[in-house]
Order: sequence, then C-alpha cells, then structure tokens
Amino acid sequence: MAGHKPRGVFRAFCLVLIIAVAAALLAAAAAVPAASQAPPAQHGALQAGSGRLPVSDQDGATAEAPGSAEAPRAPAAGSPDRPEIALRSPTLRSPSLSDVAQTAERPSEAEPAVPRPPRVCTGAIPFGGAAAAGEALPYGGGAAALPADGLAGLEEALHAYVSALSGTYGVAVVDLSTGATVSVGGDQVFVAASTFKVPLAMYVFSLVERGEADLAEPLYYAPEDWEGGSGILHGSIAGDCYTVAELVHLSLTVSDNIATNMLLRRFGEQNVFAYMRELGGTVTNLSTGRRATTPRDMALYMEVAYRRAAGDDGGLYRTLLGLLTQTAFSDRIAAGAPSGVSVAHKIGTLPAMVHDVGIVFLQDRPFAIALFSSGVNESVAAASLADITRLVSGFLLTGTVPAWSVPGGAGPDQGGTPPQDAAREPAEATPDGAASDQGGMPPQDAPREPAEATPDGAASDQGDMPPQDAPREPAEATADGAASDQGGMPPQDAPREPAEATADGAASDQGGTPPQDAPREPAEATPGG
Repeated sequence: MAGHKPRGVFRAFCLVLIIAVAAALLAAAAAVPAASQAPPAQHGALQAGSGRLPVSDQDGATAEAPGSAEAPRAPAAGSPDRPEIALRSPTLRSPSLSDVAQTAERPSEAEPAVPRPPRVCTGAIPFGGAAAAGEALPYGGGAAALPADGLAGLEEALHAYVSALSGTYGVAVVDLSTGATVSVGGDQVFVAASTFKVPLAMYVFSLVERGEADLAEPLYYAPEDWEGGSGILHGSIAGDCYTVAELVHLSLTVSDNIATNMLLRRFGEQNVFAYMRELGGTVTNLSTGRRATTPRDMALYMEVAYRRAAGDDGGLYRTLLGLLTQTAFSDRIAAGAPSGVSVAHKIGTLPAMVHDVGIVFLQDRPFAIALFSSGVNESVAAASLADITRLVSGFLLTGTVPAWSVPGGAGPDQGGTPPQDAAREPAEATPDGAASDQGGMPPQDAPREPAEATPDGAASDQGDMPPQDAPREPAEATADGAASDQGGMPPQDAPREPAEATADGAASDQGGTPPQDAPREPAEATPGG
C-alpha cells in the first residue's frame, strides 16, 4: 500500500498541472482579438473603422481606383494587394478631374457598410461649366485647300505607320472643314469599351431634344447597377438618387461605369444600339451581346455630334463636347494634339485594348478621329495613339507628311519612330481609368504586360480607369460644375457580356443586336474599368 501512495500523489500533481496549463491557454485565447477575415460586404459597403476604400490601378494603368489608376501597379487584376484611398463622405462633391484619378475599384472584401441614409436628389444639372466650354469651342472650318491628292498622302502615311506597330490597329479620320475622310483598318470590329458612352449620351440628349426625357429626372441606384472599374460611385447604396444630368456628367467625364449602368437601365441598351444604326453605324454589338464598334462608325458619331453642335439649335451637343473637353484623361488623342488646341475625347480601355475617339479643334481644320487597338501593350499603344494624332494634325496643318512618321525618319521629338515591341514612356501620364466595355486607361509609368484577351471575354466591357496622383475625395456635381456642399455622387457601370476575341485580339463577331430579354453574362471586373 505504501508503494502506491507516491504514484497517486504523482497522478494528482499531473492532473493539477494539466488543468493549470489549459486555463492559461484559454485566458490567452480570450485576450487575443479574432483575426478572421470579415465576410464580403454588400455593394457600396465601406470599411468600418478605417473609413477607407481599397483602390485599383488600371485604365491608363489600372492604377486609378475606378479610373484604373492604382498606385504602383504590380498585382494582377483582381489582386487584393491594392492601396487605399480616404473614404468619401455620404455628402459628396461633384468630381473634379483629379478626383477621378483616385476612384477605387470595388473591394472584394470589406467590413459591414457604415450606415447612412440614401443620397437625396437636389435637382442639380452639373452642365454649367461644360456648357460654357462647349460654347467657346471654334466651330466651322476655314477654306483651307487640300493637297492635290486630297488625303491620299495622309492615308499612305497612316498605313505605313500602323503597319510597323505590334497588335491590331484601326484608324478613321474626318476632316470636318471639307468632309473628306480617310481610314486604315476603319472597318475592323473592336470591343467598344468606354467609347460606347459617347453614343449613349448622344441618345439621351436626342430624347431630351424631343421632349421624351428630362435631365432633372431622378434615378435611383440599385445593387444590379454596381460594376468595378472606372468611376466614383462604388460606395453607392440602394436608394441613392442621381439625376439623369448628373449620371451623364459622370459617365463622360470620369467614365463612371455605375452611372452608365443606371442610364442604360432607364433608357435601354437596345434603344442605344438602334440609335447608333439610325446614325449610320454598321456594328453595335457582337453575337454575345458585348458592345462593339468600328473606327469608321465611331468617327461618324463624333462628326454627327460636331455638326449638330455647330447648328443654331445645338446647345445640348455643345454641352456634350464641352463635357468631353473636361474628362479626367489627358493621354492618347489629347497628348498628341498641338499645344493649346482644344480636344473633346473619350477613351476606352480593356486588357490589351486601348482606344480613344474625339475631335481635335485645329484652327480652320478641325477633325474627328477614332483610334482603336487590340492585342497591344497598353503603355506603348497609348503613346502610339498620340503619335497618330500628331501625324494627322501635322498633315492637315501643312499638307505634308511629318518627316518623323516616315520609317527611318526623325521622331516627333528626337529619335525616329521607336520600335513598337519595346515599351515606350506614355505620352503623358494622366488620371485615367482602367479596362471595361465602356472605359479607358491612361498609360502607366512602368509598362505592364498586356492582359490577354480570352475567348470567354473575361474582361469587363466598360473598363476605364484613370491613374491616381494622390487620394482625394470626389467632388459633388453642381449646376456650374463647381464643387458644392450638397452631396455628390458616389461612383459606377453595369455588368456586360464577355466579348469574343480573335487570334489577334480584335473583336471577331459582328452579330446583330441580341433580343432585349436575353440575359447577358456579366463580364469580369478588371482593374482597368
């Protein structure tokens, strides 16, 4: 019996020791805060506590929050490694150009939304500044004579320049002083990206002209309107109110995808397609339903906008062009126009696709131009689009082909035409946006490997995103376009269907307009907007 006593004491000691260790572990666990990840937030949710929204960097560089302008771009699209920008207050200012450069792509995960009441419409029509800018543009060209061969010399120069580029390019130009046109790959079909927002705005304005729509009409945000990419409305909550005018303003100036989706839900995508065909457009969408166009069609739409703006009753179209002179993107066409010349333009960007359409108001020789590319390095393509604009401007001003545009000639500044397979510094870093079927992207500081267009069209249709210089709160739209204290517009676009891609990255199918009740597959949000 005596031999068993020490053994019992030892067992009791071990039991007490185990209980003490367990208690210590439980106490330590209770003192450590849970590190588990928060569940995904509802659309428009903001990160509680931090008061910040994650940002993305595409459209231009995928750096911009929804302008595709993230900070240094390293992570691929959809990567959680994104910088953050300060939270916008429920009462927002109307977006300034640099504000857009900071808009963020929708975070995939966030903490529960900070409770706030839905935004109330103030009836503001933020066209004051744009209307004044549009009225000041120089409409009407002089009687400058064309060279003996018309624009044949320009067409040859464009063909030589574009042929040396990597990827697929399409160019269409309309000399608005004479009506003469020239194109290279002008009938090539491309996914429209955010260039589609121009005919959308034209359609809305046409309805307003006929008394069938009201710019002050209130529209209410619904979760189905949410889309990543470019814009400033990513923090919207169900019931937020915006007028038609505010949404058109955001759609054009900051390439806001959510604003675009709200307009499409109200006015109908199929109606916009029908309007494009009425104007003379030949391609509106692919067989999948994804929005598409050709350089020739888009140059035609820009010419129509210019002709109507130049008319006696063209007030709304002058406002449209005024809005396009105030976009958050200053690369591509804007970077290639002569210094001091006004440019009204709308970019569009998707992975490996870089577009821009607009009007360059050259003295006595204004011209409409549509530039599209696919299967390209985005930084190189943005610089190439600027060079093409320089080439056209130089020809229309002098009647001769700029020496730098000739293979082996001197470059626009110094060297000759740089090899297109080598990344070039973007013509001008801008607060541009990222990729989507309505959107655009400014070139990035460092060249990015272009995303590959996949057969399933993973890229979103509206992806524009301007790059961001420094996080700023979006401004609120007011009647004169200035920032106000009355609540602005949180940011963005509707889900779109994936586009079909050909081997060279260009859109392949020119299919007709799909039935309106046929659902389109939502496109995958990309960092470009």
